[in-house]
Parts: sequence; C-alpha cells; structure tokens
Amino acid sequence: MTEITEAEFLLGIDETALYNKLGTWRFQIDTYGQYNPNLMLKMDFEERGKETYELYLIQAKEKICEFWRNFKDSELFEDSKDLYFFIIGLLFDANVPYYASTFIGALLIKRGLNSICSENSL
Repeated sequence: MTEITEAEFLLGIDETALYNKLGTWRFQIDTYGQYNPNLMLKMDFEERGKETYELYLIQAKEKICEFWRNFKDSELFEDSKDLYFFIIGLLFDANVPYYASTFIGALLIKRGLNSICSENSL
C-alpha cells in the first residue's frame, strides 16, 4: 500500500471539507493558541474557514497572482501537486501560518488560479 501525501490528501477532498479544516485551525488558534490536527471538534467551521481564506487571500493574492502570470504557461509544473508546493511557499512568504497555508493552497488550486488571478478580480 502506498502512503498518501498531505498534498494528495488535501487536493483530493472537496472545498467544504477544506473550509471546515481551515475554520477548525482558526478556532483552535484563537481559542487555545495552538493547532492540534488530532483534536476532534463536533462543530461546523465552514463559515469561519471561508472568512479565514478571504483574509489570507487578500494578504497573499498579489504575490500569488504575480507568480502565476509569470509561470502559468511554462512547463515547470507536471501536476497540481507540484503547483501546490510552490503556492505553499508563496503563502509562507506572505506570512500565512503553515496549517492555514496547506488548506488555502489546496483551495486555491481547486478554485483555479486563472479565475482567482483574472484582471477583474485583482
């Protein structure tokens, strides 16, 4: 049996689950001051996740879209997993915390960088 990577897992789940995971991260940081991915909370954090996504997207969008405009036509990325790791690096560079970066990176790829970085959305 092959081990699934974090990138493959996050890119394989739907947006609602990603928003819930991002919202759970935000709740734990705000409430406990740290994130424990093993802590099970019986609450729905999708809306909090969407708010967190928008907050960090505003913070990192210019850097991500500049990168995307420069490299989208290159053959640098073999698949979405390769692109995911570049996006994570850009999010780190924009001071987005690690766990938030993992969820936001997956959401950005799922939603499509072309639509996120279109001229009328900047």
